Amino acid sequence: MEARAAARRVPTSPMVALAALERNPVAFEVIDDAGHHSISAERGKYGKVWLTCQCPTSWSDGWCRHRVNLLCFRYDSLVDGNARARRAFEQIVLGTTLHAAAKDADHALKAFDTCLAAFDSRRPGRIVGRDLARFSDATADLAAVASELVDALEKLRRLLERT
Repeated sequence: MEARAAARRVPTSPMVALAALERNPVAFEVIDDAGHHSISAERGKYGKVWLTCQCPTSWSDGWCRHRVNLLCFRYDSLVDGNARARRAFEQIVLGTTLHAAAKDADHALKAFDTCLAAFDSRRPGRIVGRDLARFSDATADLAAVASELVDALEKLRRLLERT
């Protein structure tokens, strides 16, 4: 528990002043199994960042992996992510609340995936009986990690709202 808290206290980089941004807004195109999607990032006053993605998941869930990956500076899915555009994007988001929330959500997503894989591999074939306590422990672990994920994604969703 202490290690998790210490990991969240990692110092963040200072936010670049709005007037000092190289480009604002910045647009990208990402590609995945569902096709090409447009993403744009713009910073406003007080560190507010608008990061939009046109993918169906973003529209339905209020967040998407494309945006989380970009906010964590993973550019693998970019169609044309030249160094200048990436640098401008990083200037827009670095040091903002949205950047921190995306890193928390990314951490929670990874923890959930790890816990779910462990749950699937350790789940007993016959639950009721001697293995009920083992199943209960694995379920409790998964529920705790899922709850942390819900909290992290809800915070991210609120920050991604266009208002």
